[in-house]
Amino acid sequence: MVLINYLMIKRNIIFKKLFAIWTILFLLVASFISSSNAVKIKTFSKNIGKDIVTNTLGDCKIFVKIKEIKALENPDPWPWAAAADFKVMVNIDGSTYSKSFESDKNHIYPNWVATHSFEYKEKMSISIKLIDRDPDTDDVCDINPRVGVKSCSVVYNVNEGSWSGDDGGTGHLKGDGKDKPQCEIWFEIWDECSDKLKADAGGPYRAKVGEEVQLHGSATGGYPPYRWYWSFCKNGKKIGGANVQNPVAKFYSAGKIDVYLTVYDDKGNYDDDYTTLTIFEKEKKNKYVVLVSGGDGLGDISWWPNDRADDEDFEEETQYAYETFRNLGYSDDNIYYLSGKSIKNGGDAVTTKDNVKYAITKWLKSRSDENSDVFIFIAGHGAYFPKFGSVVAVYPGRPWNIWEVVMSKEMALWLSDLKYSTCIVVIEACQSGGFISDLSGRNRIIMTATDEFSLAYCGSFPYPFFGELRKTSDTYKPSYGDAWMAADKRVDGSSPDEQNPLIDDNGDRGGYGDGNVNLLPNDKDGDGEYDPGEDGWLAIQTFP
Repeated sequence: MVLINYLMIKRNIIFKKLFAIWTILFLLVASFISSSNAVKIKTFSKNIGKDIVTNTLGDCKIFVKIKEIKALENPDPWPWAAAADFKVMVNIDGSTYSKSFESDKNHIYPNWVATHSFEYKEKMSISIKLIDRDPDTDDVCDINPRVGVKSCSVVYNVNEGSWSGDDGGTGHLKGDGKDKPQCEIWFEIWDECSDKLKADAGGPYRAKVGEEVQLHGSATGGYPPYRWYWSFCKNGKKIGGANVQNPVAKFYSAGKIDVYLTVYDDKGNYDDDYTTLTIFEKEKKNKYVVLVSGGDGLGDISWWPNDRADDEDFEEETQYAYETFRNLGYSDDNIYYLSGKSIKNGGDAVTTKDNVKYAITKWLKSRSDENSDVFIFIAGHGAYFPKFGSVVAVYPGRPWNIWEVVMSKEMALWLSDLKYSTCIVVIEACQSGGFISDLSGRNRIIMTATDEFSLAYCGSFPYPFFGELRKTSDTYKPSYGDAWMAADKRVDGSSPDEQNPLIDDNGDRGGYGDGNVNLLPNDKDGDGEYDPGEDGWLAIQTFP
C-alpha cells in the first residue's frame, strides 16, 4: 500500500508539471493567432502567489466528495466483535453536513458529496471528521498524520481551484498510527459559480479614413484580473491587434473590418465577442437642403375656439429642421426653405405645390451634381391610395386647394432628373410609407414617419430625428442612420401599435421597420454580420 501511495503521489506531481508546461505553451501560441481561428479549449492556470483582485460573482457552490474510507485497524474490538459503522461530518465555512453509511464495513466507497452554497469569497475553510458509530459512545477515527490530531482541516482557494492543509492538497489522508483507531480517507473538492465570464467588444464602430477611433472592451464574471486580446481582420486576413482593454485604432483605407475580442480571466477561462469597424472615405461633397412646411389649411376654419391649426405644428417642425442645419454650419445659400403659409425667418418662399416642384427640379437641379448630397424634408398631412401611392398636402392656409398634393409617383419623376452622390428624403405625414416603393433607388435613403397604413403624430418623428443630428460634436458625429434610429426608438418605444417608421436605402422598394425598436443596419440575411446591400448600411455612413 505504501508503494502504491508513493507512485500515486509521484504520478500527480509529474502530471501537474506537464500540465503547467502545456498551459504556458498554449497561452504563448494563443497570443499570436486570430481568435477567429482559435479552437475553444478550456484551460486552467494556477497563478499561485499572484495578487488576486476579487469581486462578487453571485451564487457559488463548493463540493466535497468522500470517495473512499478504510479502517486500518478494527475500530470495534471485543466485546462488539464487528466492523466499522462509519459516519462522516464535513464542515464548510461554519456549516456542517453529515452522512452515516452502512454498518459493519471496514472498507467502503461511498462517493457521497456535501454541497454548500455561498456568496463568492476567495478562501473557504473545510474540516472533515470521520466517526465510528457505537451503541454507547462514538469514536473519532484518526485520519490525520499529526500526533494528537484526528480530523482533517484544509483551506480551499476558489480563485485557484485547489486547496492546502493537512493532506498537502492531495485529497488523501491516513492516521499516524498512534492515535486510535487508525483510518484512511480519500476525498475531492471543487467549486462552481453561476456567473460565467462574459466578454463585450462594444460597437459597431465607425470612423473616417485616417481618423482615430477608440474601442471599448468590457467583461463580467469569471475571476479578475482580465487579459485582453483584440484582433482586426479584413477580407479574412489579420491586419492588426492590441492587448489593452480600450485600444485606439486608425486605418487608412475604407471598408469593413472584423473586430474580435478574447478575454481571459485569472484561471485561464475565456470568452470572446465580435463586432465591426467601418472605415469611410473622407467626405468632400457639396450639400444642399430642401425644407417644406406643408398642411391643408383646415385648422384655419375650425369652429372650436382657440383651436390650434395643424399647419402651425408643421411650420414649427420645419423651422426646427432649418435651425438644425444652420447649427451644423449650412449657409442659407445651400438651403431652400418653404416656410408654410407665410415667409418665416430664413424662408425663401411660402409653400405651394408649384414652389415644391421648383425647389426640386430647378433650384436643386441647378446646384447638385455627382459629388453632392441632397436632403429633402416635407411635413404635412398625408394619405395612401393603393393605385396612386402616398400623397402629402402642401397647401397650408388654403383649405379648398385639395389638388395641391405631392404624389409619390410624381415626386419620383422630379427626382429622376437630379444628379447627386446621395439623396436623402424624409416624409413626415400619415400613411407616408407609400413613398418608399416609388422613390426607392440607387444611392437613395428614403425615410418615412410611418408605414402606408398607420397614422403619424405631429412631431413624434422629426424632433428626435433632428435632435439627434444636433448632438454633433468633436467626439460624436451622428449619421442619418443614427437619427432614424433615435426617432424610431422614440416612436416605437411609446406607440408601437400606432405608428411605424420605415427606412429604405438598398433600392429594393421595401421599407425596413416594425413595431419594435429597430437597429441599423438590418441583418436581413440573418448571418450575424452587417453587409452592404442591407437596409441601413448607406444611412449609417451618410452624415449631414
